[in-house]
Amino acid sequence: VPSKSLIADETIEPSDFGERKVRTSNMPKQFEPLTFEGLFIENSSSVSDVRVEIHRRLIEKGLMPKDSSARRVRLRDRTMSTPSKILEDNKTFSENGIHLYDGKDMVVELLDHDENLFSGDENGICLLVQRWYRSTWSLGQRFEVYLQVSSTIGEVTRGLCQLTDIPIHSVLAMVVPKDVEFYLSELNQKSPQRNYGRSWFDPAKEAAKQLKFTSHEMRVADGDMLLLQDTSE
Repeated sequence: VPSKSLIADETIEPSDFGERKVRTSNMPKQFEPLTFEGLFIENSSSVSDVRVEIHRRLIEKGLMPKDSSARRVRLRDRTMSTPSKILEDNKTFSENGIHLYDGKDMVVELLDHDENLFSGDENGICLLVQRWYRSTWSLGQRFEVYLQVSSTIGEVTRGLCQLTDIPIHSVLAMVVPKDVEFYLSELNQKSPQRNYGRSWFDPAKEAAKQLKFTSHEMRVADGDMLLLQDTSE
C-alpha cells in the first residue's frame, strides 16, 4: 500500500544527461506491507465487494478518511515490483484474469479522488506518460492516463499532444515496457539498445487503427509508459 499515490512525479534535470538510468516502475520504498486478517478472497469473489470491504478496513486502520468513498481504492495485480493490471469492478477476480493462490501479492492504491473507470462493459488501459525534451535532454512530469481500448491511435495522440503541448504534426512516441530502465543518453537513437526492441514511431501513420489491436507500434499494457518527443525542438 503506498503512502499516497503509486505514481511518483519526477523531473530529470538537464545536468543528469549521460548514463543516468530512469526507472519506469515504482520503487519498493513506495510500498508498505499490509495484511487484512480474516479476509478470504476466492477466484469467484466480486472485485466490487472486496474493494468495499478493504475500504472499510482501511478506515478502521486510520489509512482512509471516514467520509471517503470506496471508489478512492483501486485494486491492481502486482507483477514483480510493479503495479500492473487494474481490476474491473463489474467482474470477478477470475474474470479479470487473476489466478489467486496463498501468498499472492496484490496492490491497493489509495487515490485522492473517486474513480469510476469501468462504468461500461469495455476494458481500458492505464499508462504512464512522460515527455522527453530534445533541446535540453530532460524529462518532463510523469503522469497517468486511462485509455479506452476502442479509441483510435489518432484520438489517443491528439489527447496526449494537448496534455504535453506537442504539435501533433511533430510528435514521435515510444513505448517503454513496465518495470524496465532506459538511458537518457540513448533517447536520440531511433531504436535505443536497452528498450527491448521498441523504437520511436510516428503515430500519425497508424492513426486509424484501434488501440485494442496489437498489429501496430502502440502496443501497450497496464503499467507501461509512453514516452513522447517534439521533433521540431
